[in-house]
Amino acid sequence: MYCKESFSKKNITIEEYFELNISANNNLNLFDLINYYRKVKILLNFFGQHHSANDYFYLKENNIIYENQDEPLIIKLHTSSVNFINNFNFNFNFSYDDLVDSYEKIFDSWFNNQKLEDSINLVAEKSFLKLSGETYFLNTCFSLETLHRKHFKNNVYEEDIFKELSERIIKKLESDEKKLFLEKLQYANEPSFRKRLRDFKEDFSIAIKGDFNLKNLIGNIVDTRNYLVHRGEKKNVLDNIEMSKVAKVIENVVKINIFRLIGIDEEKIKTKVKAIEYNSIISND
Repeated sequence: MYCKESFSKKNITIEEYFELNISANNNLNLFDLINYYRKVKILLNFFGQHHSANDYFYLKENNIIYENQDEPLIIKLHTSSVNFINNFNFNFNFSYDDLVDSYEKIFDSWFNNQKLEDSINLVAEKSFLKLSGETYFLNTCFSLETLHRKHFKNNVYEEDIFKELSERIIKKLESDEKKLFLEKLQYANEPSFRKRLRDFKEDFSIAIKGDFNLKNLIGNIVDTRNYLVHRGEKKNVLDNIEMSKVAKVIENVVKINIFRLIGIDEEKIKTKVKAIEYNSIISND
């Protein structure tokens, strides 16, 4: 730990930082190095630590000085893939003391739980790229759906029962009908998006402050997602402002679950989330 002091005539500001040293057991190529750095930066930002300045990598060959050079040649590398353009953390702010006792488990889970990677990247994308409100909303929906598929019960019927039902139906179909039916079977035993959202009922209550009708909110989310994906009838669809605010709620529901899965204490999660007022999300319920 070290302190950075900033003095002025009227006040003294002391900012506290901590250094994080990362080493690898094996040699990393440049792509892997940047990828690991990006993951660390996203993790810290999930905890509420945002750094808006551009990052650079300085590369040099140790103890090698070329002809006509007084010191080792240094290459300065800038890549937009690790630089934030937006602060995508909205309602969490963990301190170093909140995490110090479990940081090893947190980092191990963050880097080694491959099933989390897609959900993390989907909600993190808006910090690296300029996304439209619609894309941001869809990203949060896909992130939550992916999280549920990989970490929660992902079948409506038990596999043996579903197999038996499918075989009984197939026996009654003509050959051309069987082909169409088999194509539809891939996700037929998965819960609907509406059902997945209902499974996060308690987490919506953590992410939202005030009384709200979960059934109506889920209906808005499902109908808006379906409209954006299929461009069908525009009914019960959130407007652009509501869409962005609801996306923030969904993002925080995703983060609540990610924090649990990487080993953060439940009570700390609840105390660190700043719930969003429901009246500020949707004007008419």
